[in-house]
Amino acid sequence: MIENSLGSEERGKVGENQLEEIGYVIGESTPSRVIILSKVPPRIGEYVIVKHDEDHLLGMVEESVAGNPFIPDDMTNLGSFESWKKIVEARNYTRGIVRILTKVTPLLRGKRFEPPRTPPKPSYPVYRANDSVLKTIFLPPGLKEENAHYYYSKEEKRGYVRIGILANHPGVPVFVNVDSLVSRHAAILAVTGAGKSNTVSILAERMVSGLGATVLLFDMHSEYSTSSIAEGHVNLIRPKINPSSLNIWEIQKLARIREDAHKQQSVLRYAFKQTHAHINELAKRDATELLEFDLIGYMKNVLECLDYFSEIDGKKKRRIKGGKEKKEEMEYKPPNAVCEELENIPRRLDRDVILNVINKLEDLEDIYKDILSSRASMSILDIVRPGYLNIVDLGEVDDVGSDVIASYLLRRILDERKVHLRKGGTEGYSVPVFVFLEEAHILVPREYDTLTKEVVSRIAREGRKFGVGICLISQRPKSVDESSLSQTNNKIILKIVEPNDLRYVQSSSELLSDELLRLLPSLRTGEAILLGEFTKLPALVKIDEHTGKKVGRDLGIAELWMKGKSEAPTPEENLTDLETTMYNPEGNY
Repeated sequence: MIENSLGSEERGKVGENQLEEIGYVIGESTPSRVIILSKVPPRIGEYVIVKHDEDHLLGMVEESVAGNPFIPDDMTNLGSFESWKKIVEARNYTRGIVRILTKVTPLLRGKRFEPPRTPPKPSYPVYRANDSVLKTIFLPPGLKEENAHYYYSKEEKRGYVRIGILANHPGVPVFVNVDSLVSRHAAILAVTGAGKSNTVSILAERMVSGLGATVLLFDMHSEYSTSSIAEGHVNLIRPKINPSSLNIWEIQKLARIREDAHKQQSVLRYAFKQTHAHINELAKRDATELLEFDLIGYMKNVLECLDYFSEIDGKKKRRIKGGKEKKEEMEYKPPNAVCEELENIPRRLDRDVILNVINKLEDLEDIYKDILSSRASMSILDIVRPGYLNIVDLGEVDDVGSDVIASYLLRRILDERKVHLRKGGTEGYSVPVFVFLEEAHILVPREYDTLTKEVVSRIAREGRKFGVGICLISQRPKSVDESSLSQTNNKIILKIVEPNDLRYVQSSSELLSDELLRLLPSLRTGEAILLGEFTKLPALVKIDEHTGKKVGRDLGIAELWMKGKSEAPTPEENLTDLETTMYNPEGNY
């Protein structure tokens, strides 16, 4: 008998006669795989129930084949085939390969997996899993409203959000476990246009609006910033960072100082240390003096002092060689008052190196003047609002700036969560945070190091202990850092076509079988395979469609061209406009 938790007091034992028989086990089977001879072609991704001596088994169809022993694939004579086609049609067959997942009873009773240790026997019947059994598996325990978009189980003290429906069992809603999603991290992988942005919108909105989650979303192309997801619960962040809260690596990255430019790094590091020594002294005297402190400007003052001392050292050396008096060096005045505060001044530095670093800091100020501000708050609470969808709009920031902003916010969030737990909840950031990281192949690349990659690696290793989870999103999986991707235990995999991407995704997910891998190129838009701890079973799901303003949709190119064509001025009008623009009555052209 198959247990149905939606039934009566006995928790509703359902007989085999209440299930639709679709075929039989044939050939050799194993405890994890069986071949079935079916009455109709089995649908890839649908669930079946296989009779077994210990218990009924739940499996997923991973391959479907139709054939006829009298119609081989090397047949070439069309005339002969047409003359005897009707005779041999009776020998048509359909087969399926089923991956055995677990025994049914322990899954229904305790929501736990228990794979069989012996294989099903040949000739045993195979049934299509009905909706009532599947709802018992995929719906959260205690949920009474199947159309709900979110649910919090007081009994389990766990949260769930609906992500969609089973593609082959459309009457069965699918919920994912938010606790497992955050603590075990996730990845959303697909080709462009397959539905990644819609999936993010569904998850983010339902987590925030339904469960009061704190979500941080890095929006690389300003797609979500203008959308309607989580209306009323959105905190749009236009990046503003106080330079005083950046670390040396972040300033080095913004200044475009290469990792192999060791002399420039040494000079920058000295300026950074001296500047923070000055900040510490200010804090001891009067913390108000730190308000609007110009960190980059002070660092440039330090470097100008280094240049001054290097110039003196050079002239002193030349004078000694020429036999002139050394007192003349006193004629050179320090460029600013900072020079008197410096300690452990390095001598005989290459002035070209110092001047190069000064120029790079000036370039930094110019390039990133819109995102760096000494007036910006250094409190992470003022930036990332608890209980909101916090969208960081990076659409007008280059890749280097995006890397620094992402690494800065992620580093601060992780550090503040550590402080909160270590201080007994009296300090730090008070609530867990889930992060959606778009364009992961840019910020967490495979081939080279970035600041964000280092922080994401830390979050992947230790984030679960401090309530920081991350979801990597990419249309180029093979370009994402392998270590980071492999530590995302939950996968939402939509359509993927490119062979190298397919192999790379499989190497990062032990649950993705060869059969499911072959299914990925044929997925429709919005269909996805769910793998990991956030779902009870591997599932082929149709993701719900977000009903608000669309995110990530392709532009209507021909429509825009036609609109432009209808609004375009005539050649005569265009010439008149050109003459008006060029001619100025005052004689200026």
